Amino acid sequence: MNTVDSQMQTLLTLLEEDRRRQCDALIADAQARASSVVRQAQVDARARVRAAFAAERQRLDEQLKAAAARLQTEHRLSEQERRAQLLRLAWDMLPAALLQRWQDPGRRSKWVAQAIDSAHRLLPHERWSLSVAPGWPAQEREQALQSVARRLGTMPGCSEAAEIQAGLLIVAGGNRLDATLAGLLADRAAIEARLLDHLERQP
Repeated sequence: MNTVDSQMQTLLTLLEEDRRRQCDALIADAQARASSVVRQAQVDARARVRAAFAAERQRLDEQLKAAAARLQTEHRLSEQERRAQLLRLAWDMLPAALLQRWQDPGRRSKWVAQAIDSAHRLLPHERWSLSVAPGWPAQEREQALQSVARRLGTMPGCSEAAEIQAGLLIVAGGNRLDATLAGLLADRAAIEARLLDHLERQP
């Protein structure tokens, strides 16, 4: 091989090695870029999965909160309806229960005594006039009138009133204390409030 051929071969070898180095560098760079793209894609995919999980968890939490709120509302409405039914039942039963109380001598005596005590605190201490339910035994009535007379120093007037089913109405100086059945039931809102308070204190 002559010198020219030898130099040509050497040059070709150098060119081939340079080409191979450049190809290897390009391949390495491409592989590095590809690896970077894959890593970023994996990072992005994990972020999307985490975001999707977080969104789903939030959606489920909101659904659970909404369900809990609905359940609480339904429970409250159910409890309100239960109380309303109890109040209606109690209100329906109350007149008969009070009438029965008036018909029992011992309870009637307490009813009258409480009415007289309240009237003594609230009404003028002048001549009283009592309107009472028909059928109140004369002996009990006389005892009640004597009790008033001892407090006031004068015997009160007393008469039966057919419209009074139970209890008594005490009038003094234009003021009234209504301890009749109708009078005791007149303030339904106040009675229902007391019934509710009583029900809520029950175990």
